[in-house]
Amino acid sequence: MSFGAGPDARADITAVAENVHYDEIAHLLAGIHFPETGGNYSPAKKSAWKKYAAGADRRWDSFNKNKAAAIRKWSSRALADIRRRGRTVLYPFGGPDFLYAYTFFPDADRYVLLGLEPTGKLPNLADMSDDAFSACFQLLDEALKDILRISFFKTDDMSEELSGHCVTGTLPLIMLFLARSGSHISLLRFFDLDQNGLQVYRRSSAECRGKNGFCRGIEIEFTRPGGGVKKRLVYLSADISDSGFSQCPGCKAYLEKLEGPVVSFVKSASYLMHKSYFSGIRSLLLEKSAFILQDDSAIPYRCFNTAIWDITLYGSYTGPIDMFKEHFEDDLAAAYRGKDEKLNFRFGYSRSSNMLLARKVPKTSPDDAK
Repeated sequence: MSFGAGPDARADITAVAENVHYDEIAHLLAGIHFPETGGNYSPAKKSAWKKYAAGADRRWDSFNKNKAAAIRKWSSRALADIRRRGRTVLYPFGGPDFLYAYTFFPDADRYVLLGLEPTGKLPNLADMSDDAFSACFQLLDEALKDILRISFFKTDDMSEELSGHCVTGTLPLIMLFLARSGSHISLLRFFDLDQNGLQVYRRSSAECRGKNGFCRGIEIEFTRPGGGVKKRLVYLSADISDSGFSQCPGCKAYLEKLEGPVVSFVKSASYLMHKSYFSGIRSLLLEKSAFILQDDSAIPYRCFNTAIWDITLYGSYTGPIDMFKEHFEDDLAAAYRGKDEKLNFRFGYSRSSNMLLARKVPKTSPDDAK
């Protein structure tokens, strides 16, 4: 399976050592009892881990029985055609949130997540002091509460939680989500992007070519429960504002080369694409995507040309929460009038959730009109 953005991607640096037990680390981070940990991996024997695992099991059990079950039921109906056709899920402003991308779109071949958060590294759980170990799992527990309950990470909390000795970036959380999805991690690699959007692989997370840590990423190969086709998850630490694209042109080039059909998935995006200085990523999503699933914090409703996009609205629109009230959309409110299909799960900032599903209308040739 090719790991690069294209056939010319440079794999001149080897992958992370094969003797790293990715699944074992992922299961420990997720609080899942793993058969091999019983005799060979001492962290699973610590009381702090056992306490964390018990709480994690309760929290995930509730999530799977309630919110995840509701999302899966809705998406299997509303997104049936997209789930069959969408091969790449592009999730800008998503940070490490593989959880919801996978819950909505479990059949994709590749997931590309983007965020400002650093990539991080594999935690060395075995060598931690008891105090550091306990603090590590307290951080993980805090990081999970919001994402499971309200569907997004709070930015300020996220910054604090990713600055610890254990959770140093997105990698631990991504591995945790993979473990909780029942996936098997077969390969993990770190990379930088060159000016043309090609991936240059590194031996470890410590090497850094990207300015201020941006333009660097993680690539994980995994299989769903039961094995089968290998899938890819890419996390790219990137500033995707217009100025960020200019400082790291390789990021935009990488996204433009993604293989389609591309499904863009955006939620809880702080209304950044409502601003003029995020016009580049907004235009890229509208150009590159075959489908877009989003809440009102993503691309403004006025930007969807109805000659190009077939729009379906779900839920209800009551306007942004007070923090973002200046981004109220009169045209979106008008489009929602008379619609009363409520969503039975929370999606985005507001308790009264809304989703816009856009399907790009197939282009027709002059012969088709005859």
